[in-house]
Amino acid sequence: MKREESRTDTQIRIRKAGYDDIDAMKRVLARAYDKDPLVNWFVLQDGKRTQRIEKFFEVPFKYYAMKYDHVITTEELNGAAAWYPPEPKDCWKSSTLKNLSLIHKIISICGIRAVPSRMLGLLMMEKHHLKKPHYYLFGLGVDPSQQGKGIGSHLVQFGLGMCNEKGVPAYLETETEDNVRFYEKHDFKVREEFMLPGGPRIWTMIYEPK
Repeated sequence: MKREESRTDTQIRIRKAGYDDIDAMKRVLARAYDKDPLVNWFVLQDGKRTQRIEKFFEVPFKYYAMKYDHVITTEELNGAAAWYPPEPKDCWKSSTLKNLSLIHKIISICGIRAVPSRMLGLLMMEKHHLKKPHYYLFGLGVDPSQQGKGIGSHLVQFGLGMCNEKGVPAYLETETEDNVRFYEKHDFKVREEFMLPGGPRIWTMIYEPK
């Protein structure tokens, strides 16, 4: 079977996502990341917080990740993940030119006063990013009402299958110890830890292909 249409014993069907799925995925991810330290550091905490978190995911998914055809979801749209491929090189980077063209959207997420510190934080994360070719797991989330059913594990394994086929590692960042333990179950290992200035602790993790 095609990887994006694979069926498991638990009937979790993983498929490639399309642009028409973005609205549903951003709502799922907003619920999944509601308490995430990095998301809440980046997003302006006001009465529009939920909408801002949704846009936090909409912008990278719509303007970056989707064009590389490695955004995946489930048939029920109750989970989603964005994998950046190893080629083109550094496709995961958010270029300065692209950031400038989307500055109004960034302001709507974090507020104009926070733009400099948030952009500096993202640049710091880029400096720590794995340099050799890899698959990058930008974001993965499962609707809280559906967690514990193996959906997240299937979204992870989709990408690790690609890593094993191509013989390249996988890389991710996470901000909670619970997530570190979750990814360790999938053979990721902690690569380093660092603190964002005024922000959360970041763990970078790497998976070596089998």
